[in-house]
Amino acid sequence: MDAVAVAADLDLLDASVAIEAWWWTGEVAAAFANPAWLDRAEERAARLARQAGSYADGLRRAAGQRLAAWRAAIGLSASRAYICPGPPAHPAAASLAARSSAVSRAAAPP
Repeated sequence: MDAVAVAADLDLLDASVAIEAWWWTGEVAAAFANPAWLDRAEERAARLARQAGSYADGLRRAAGQRLAAWRAAIGLSASRAYICPGPPAHPAAASLAARSSAVSRAAAPP
């Protein structure tokens, strides 16, 4: 695995589908046991939550659960998996976050 190439791909992911970037980055981080990429996933989730309006709390809970599971999967403490609150955002961001959450739930393995 070429970590530099994967990091570059994660940059492209952020630019292309930022609304899903946190989830995909976390999956890649867990698959390759890369704590730095998990931190990156956490930051992406926090950024999205800051823009999610009334959906922010639900996104923070879901992201926190996923982050804890990913950290546990690679033998890290789950205690860091907290998505901090942020200021209210534009209403359109909340709509996008809600759709993203529904898509993520539908695509997530049982």
